[in-house]
Amino acid sequence: AALLAERLFGRRVHVLDDGFQHLRLRRDLDLVCATPEDLRDWPLPAGRLREFPRSVARAHGLLGNIHTFTGNYELALADADRALELNPSDAIARSLRGGILLWLGKLDESIAASEAALRYDPRLQPEGMFTLALAYYLAGRYRDAAQTANAVEPKARTVFLEAVLAAAHAQL
Repeated sequence: AALLAERLFGRRVHVLDDGFQHLRLRRDLDLVCATPEDLRDWPLPAGRLREFPRSVARAHGLLGNIHTFTGNYELALADADRALELNPSDAIARSLRGGILLWLGKLDESIAASEAALRYDPRLQPEGMFTLALAYYLAGRYRDAAQTANAVEPKARTVFLEAVLAAAHAQL
């Protein structure tokens, strides 16, 4: 139906009711409207929810990213923590938490959160690997910083990750 609407009307934006749980849909944004009371309920047939509340962790991760980009680190940290309450094995939320803690200057906590993210997802996104490499570098752990940066495929490395890698090598 969406492809037909695009062909007939030239529309490229689709708002779907109840499309959140359809993981095969390509999407740019998930919008979840729920109250805290809603998230204490159970999925169908036992309750009113379409899926488990831990799936809403993605929404808290998005909010955490937005707060990070706007410099609201305490709000970002609260959203990352909420995402982890809903889904403790969410590597992206753990990585986000590591980045926020890095910008708050809490290096040891940042490293711990980022290492946990890497344990949950050994193929962590390059942004998460940058956070961990930079935290290692700032903590004086230059060999760990270089190893972390080198673990990222060369094509996926950003200029920032390359800078950490070069700085770490200069310290070795």
